[in-house]
Amino acid sequence: MVLRHSDCGAVGVDVACTGCGDSVSAATLHAEPGPGGSAGRGTALIGRRLAAGSATDESVSP
Repeated sequence: MVLRHSDCGAVGVDVACTGCGDSVSAATLHAEPGPGGSAGRGTALIGRRLAAGSATDESVSP
């Protein structure tokens, strides 16, 4: 099964930045704390692991 755009028949999808219009991908995005985030038990450890480049890197100590 192939899903096609009803208006033009295309099947490609492009995710774009609402600010500048450039295409976005995992390589061009980074995570930041959101409005619901709060400091609490374990959150400092997660932040350090993300900053180090791996959320599963066991070499980062609490």
